[in-house]
Amino acid sequence: MFIIFSAKSFVSNPLSTSINCPNCGAKHSIEVILRQEYVCFFWIPSVPQQKEFIPVCNNCAKVFSNKEIPVGKEIRDSIKSPRWMWTGTFVGIALIFTLLGYIAIDNKNKEKATKEYITAPKVNDIYEYGADKSYSLMKVMNVTDDSVYFYLHSHQTDSEYSLRQLKEDGYENSFIDTLIYGFSKEELLEQFNDKLILNVERKK
Repeated sequence: MFIIFSAKSFVSNPLSTSINCPNCGAKHSIEVILRQEYVCFFWIPSVPQQKEFIPVCNNCAKVFSNKEIPVGKEIRDSIKSPRWMWTGTFVGIALIFTLLGYIAIDNKNKEKATKEYITAPKVNDIYEYGADKSYSLMKVMNVTDDSVYFYLHSHQTDSEYSLRQLKEDGYENSFIDTLIYGFSKEELLEQFNDKLILNVERKK
């Protein structure tokens, strides 16, 4: 079986204190050990769990509970969790920011290309358009000096994401050649600026 998540434990080196052992009476013999579990993702330490501070006598080896020997804040703050416990978290955050950066650049490039295609349209350009749960496609059938004429797609969808379903194999045969709409180039740019034209694709 392929395991994605697993749990492991980290045990720190003992920290010496000035606490006397209540069991054997040895002076300054109590040491405190940090035990902490952490979750691994694909064997990469990712998420540290709650810390457990364990008092132990280095003379009689008795292990005490925190009720028997409370571990103060100063001692707790002195024992640090290793940073490598957060390796997976740091890697995950870095990947997320990288992905977001890639998406932002891709969207910017797509927006730039769309505006260029609207400014200089060509026959067979495919326009994605819509708003308010009504989205569809248009195909450029003719271009004049100041206007662009389109065939409309025979179907609509209720979300921008579902537009890809209208662009499956053979979708080019789904445009209605008897239903033609015309827009000036200025109108198309206004619709693009108003986010009504979402994208323009041009086959190369």
